Amino acid sequence: MPHGPDEMAGTWPARDRRTGPDRRHRPTRVWDSLRQPGRRIAGRRAGEGGEVYVDRYGRRGVLLVVVILLLNVVDALCTLAWLGRGGMEGNPLMQWVLNAGAEFFLFQKCIVAAVWLIILLVHKNFRIARLGLWMLLVVYGTLALYHGLLVLFAVPA
Repeated sequence: MPHGPDEMAGTWPARDRRTGPDRRHRPTRVWDSLRQPGRRIAGRRAGEGGEVYVDRYGRRGVLLVVVILLLNVVDALCTLAWLGRGGMEGNPLMQWVLNAGAEFFLFQKCIVAAVWLIILLVHKNFRIARLGLWMLLVVYGTLALYHGLLVLFAVPA
């Protein structure tokens, strides 16, 4: 007569994992997550809902972040092209950054966007982060289209 799940399944280890040292006696080190990728792509327990942190990110989320980052780069390059044609920057903060140089402008714009996109990707299972990612896609898509049309057809004043 089987006495527990270990004996009923036949393939499980013979020892009871509920006894002995707890594998979670210390927190996971940062380097451990880089050494071996996790397997968790969604919540595993009943009642967790959708708002949980995960170890792996799906292609859709990563693709969304990459597209937003590329649209950000297009926006920055179109801004530089517009300024090269004699146009003016409408955002005073970006004008201040541009005064430090075009290379610094591109670096700052890409790094700041990348950091915030990574933060949103880490929180992708939370409703507000998903909403933020999709809103950024719309905003940067609209900006890239606007700046592209501005560079192609507008004449600076």
